[in-house]
Formats: sequence, structure tokens, C-alpha cells
Amino acid sequence: MKILINLDDQSISILLLQNKKIIDQIKWQDNRDLLEKLLPELDQLIQKNNLKITDIKKFDFKTNVDKHYSSYRILKATVDTLNLCVFSINNSKR
Repeated sequence: MKILINLDDQSISILLLQNKKIIDQIKWQDNRDLLEKLLPELDQLIQKNNLKITDIKKFDFKTNVDKHYSSYRILKATVDTLNLCVFSINNSKR
């Protein structure tokens, strides 16, 4: 499973993918609330599909927002942190 977060000028969507096929998604209008909503919405999507964070093999994002905007930095930091956590958890099981 993979999570892809899309951020554009007007909306944010979190896609749950398996073999490049969309299994589920959550979408909302960007009201400059990415910081407040991203993790709770991500958690809701994972729970709704009866998954654990370790079931997700990779987090990724796609955006057309400039790298200098706070939303871009929030999204990149979140995705990088989630990937590091999942990698660490999965490798500690070996």
C-alpha cells in the first residue's frame, strides 16, 4: 500500500493506493488548514480501511505549490517523517 498526498492551489487529497489503483481517498478544500487537518485526515483514512501505519510501505506527495510556501514545507516534512518512521518500524522487526 502507498499513500499519495496531492496539494494544489485549491484542494488537498490523500489517496490510498495499491498497485497504482485508488482504494480510497479523502479530499478537502484548502483553507490554509493543512497543518491542522493533514494528520487527523490521514489517520481517519488508515482507520477507515482497517490498516495500521506499518501496512503503508511508502508515503509520497505531488504538488504544484512553490517550494517556498509553508504548505509545501509542511507536506514535505510530514511525508519524510512518516517514511522514516515506517522504515524504522519495519526494519526493527527483522
